[in-house]
Amino acid sequence: MVKYLVVIIVAVTLIFFGVRYVKFFNSVKTGKQLAATSTPFAFTLPNPQKRLLIIGDSTAVGVGSSDPSGSIAGKFHRDFLGVEIINISRSGAQLAEIATMLDRAEGNFDLILIQGGANDIIYFTPLSKSADQLDMLFKEAKGRAPEVVSITSGDVGLAPMFPWPLNWVYSYRSKIFLDRFKKIAADDGVRFVELYQPRADDLLSQDIARFYAPDGLHLTGDGYEVWYQKILETLGRDNPLRR
Repeated sequence: MVKYLVVIIVAVTLIFFGVRYVKFFNSVKTGKQLAATSTPFAFTLPNPQKRLLIIGDSTAVGVGSSDPSGSIAGKFHRDFLGVEIINISRSGAQLAEIATMLDRAEGNFDLILIQGGANDIIYFTPLSKSADQLDMLFKEAKGRAPEVVSITSGDVGLAPMFPWPLNWVYSYRSKIFLDRFKKIAADDGVRFVELYQPRADDLLSQDIARFYAPDGLHLTGDGYEVWYQKILETLGRDNPLRR
């Protein structure tokens, strides 16, 4: 009897985790499809009075939004029509690649927005390596703009895409990475957008259908709006695009 009970428990467990991981791999496939159809929002002007540079990963591209205007770059254009927006971003980029994006940008800027680091968490980049890359990136960016803002993510483990135990692992990595990133930003004079919240306080987790794209990882236009408002809040009265 005990033997049959053990077999039943094992079978149910395998089915439970099998279903969850089938959903996970389907979500990964959906995310790749979303990324393949997304392009970074940019806006050029002949003689701009203000210039904004955005470099980063899929969150800077705006993957998950129904159209480019729903991305953070698109929202900056919505609120600051006279600002030139240069967006050099690529889905899947880690901090090592994001540093090369800054090298490809021409001239100086009034504001540089760096959206990156989440892929370093997801792809298990060592913290020491990511920290060194981010420190160098911040220092270079400060030489190109009076104001630099860094935004990574909240708790990656809260994204609906990830089943247990991946969600637990990513929650742990998110906390230690974001704590280090925040300290580096403070040391380098960069404004760090604080998004990390416990699940009970995390706004995105309260309405997954509204804030998360179908892949359960990227955000919708409403989700990016939440992040965008946090960016504006972090800049406060020192927002150089308002001057």
